[in-house]
Amino acid sequence: MRLFFTIYFLLLTSCCFAQTGKEAIHVGGWLKAGLECYFSDQCTMDQLTTQRYAHYKSDAMNTDMNWGMSFDAFEKKWNHIYNTKQAGTYEGFLIPLQDWHHITVNCRFYSHFGDVIWMSVLLTEATTRQQFRRYVKLMKEKGAFRINDVWEAPIRQNELSGDFNGDGKGDTLRQVFTSLLDGAPLLIDTALDTDRLIAKVVSKKPLLQLVSEGLAPLVLNKNNFYVLGLAYWKNMGDTNDKPGDELAVIIRAADYSSINRLLVYTYYGNRWKMISEKEIREEEIPADGSLKW
Repeated sequence: MRLFFTIYFLLLTSCCFAQTGKEAIHVGGWLKAGLECYFSDQCTMDQLTTQRYAHYKSDAMNTDMNWGMSFDAFEKKWNHIYNTKQAGTYEGFLIPLQDWHHITVNCRFYSHFGDVIWMSVLLTEATTRQQFRRYVKLMKEKGAFRINDVWEAPIRQNELSGDFNGDGKGDTLRQVFTSLLDGAPLLIDTALDTDRLIAKVVSKKPLLQLVSEGLAPLVLNKNNFYVLGLAYWKNMGDTNDKPGDELAVIIRAADYSSINRLLVYTYYGNRWKMISEKEIREEEIPADGSLKW
């Protein structure tokens, strides 16, 4: 069954990649323009969202107010449709600020599944320089993409720079951790104990990829759903006789073992190839990126 899900998703993404890439560029442009319009008070939230999300977010903003519903009523009404932990109760649309001057909007494609596209959005307030990173879910309503959910994302952008294909131009790898069931970003809930965290993540059929424009994606967990993300990665520099930098990674396994695998990849012939593998204990993983091979 694991193999079926993996093959299905890889076939789906490869067949739709070109079409989705063009569509994502279009949707990303629309989203950036729409959010800039909203933050300049030239349009309203419900002009950018699906009707259902507009009702949901309106309820969330007014929950437990004198004129709003209780938390229990809000949960009962919406938790079978949306992840209500990400509702942003008491908060405005996309950011918690009540007042702002100028908001800079940056949008980047994150993932897709069928007719749903997820974008990673970074919002920066000009005066305070506060930053807010969001995963924004877009789906079609009446033939056009509209916002249908907003999740808080880690503010730290997981990126790694290098020249991995050896063409003399810089590449930027990004971590993409999604569910094979629906393409949604997977968030690690640190409030859960280890058993519940593993069960929750594994049930979502996780897919851990490293992606960069112009490079084939590197799928790190083929046929293995017992992963909790990436524990470590590093650009090792050019360590062999082939052009380009080599990449070292350690996957955060969904288990109780202190033994991990350190994998080294090279990019050659328009694909990633694993060239080295060895065991490494958790206490040997450096926190400062100083790993030597």
